[in-house]
Amino acid sequence: MLQKNFYKGKNKRCFIIATGPSTSKIDLSLLKDEITIGINDVQKSNFTPNYIVVSDPEALEKKCDHIFNEKIDHFIFGEADTVKIGPRSREMIKRYNNCTIVYNKEKKKEWSGSNMLSPHERTYEIDKERFFIDPTLETYSTYGGSCVQDLAVPTAVYLGFEEIYLIGVDGGYSHFYANEYGENNSAKKWIGRYGEKRPGHNFPVVKELLNEMKINIYNCSPSNSFEELEYVKLKEIICN
Repeated sequence: MLQKNFYKGKNKRCFIIATGPSTSKIDLSLLKDEITIGINDVQKSNFTPNYIVVSDPEALEKKCDHIFNEKIDHFIFGEADTVKIGPRSREMIKRYNNCTIVYNKEKKKEWSGSNMLSPHERTYEIDKERFFIDPTLETYSTYGGSCVQDLAVPTAVYLGFEEIYLIGVDGGYSHFYANEYGENNSAKKWIGRYGEKRPGHNFPVVKELLNEMKINIYNCSPSNSFEELEYVKLKEIICN
């Protein structure tokens, strides 16, 4: 069972490792003694984090082989009424006894048909009204912009960290393990629709909520794609 405030008073900081291209520019071995929360199939980097977070059931079903690992302390998976965890994933979850399922629950039922806003339609005001961090980690909102904001950050909050550092968060569609346009050129579709920079990343509102809880968030991704986040070099953090 995932224990609330497990690290409070023990370890102030954690590192969230995403799958953006800049992940390949980071020496992840520097994090061997740190508490790490990995996103999706980040283990393709040959680094095994303490926790794995997947907010998209379809991604979980597709990438099972690169997600489940006996060395992981705990898995946190998202599920929605409209997108259920698939049969292959369910079978894997039965095999492991260290999985927590968190349910998508929007404040205004955005996932019901035409009420759902596309990422490029979301504004700061809309996100501020609709995004939330559930202190019980029973529910999550997709108005953060990606798995990092929607579920990984709330997981870090739930575990009791006061400092959150981001790695491999680049704001695009490609991944460190794929070519320029992602697996099977799938990123081309999204780039054609929205442009190179993925819309809907809502760090201003996420940061505001964290500040209210006296939690700081920093960006260690070499791409430094989000001006609203203070950038710090990973080596400087580890050495201090």
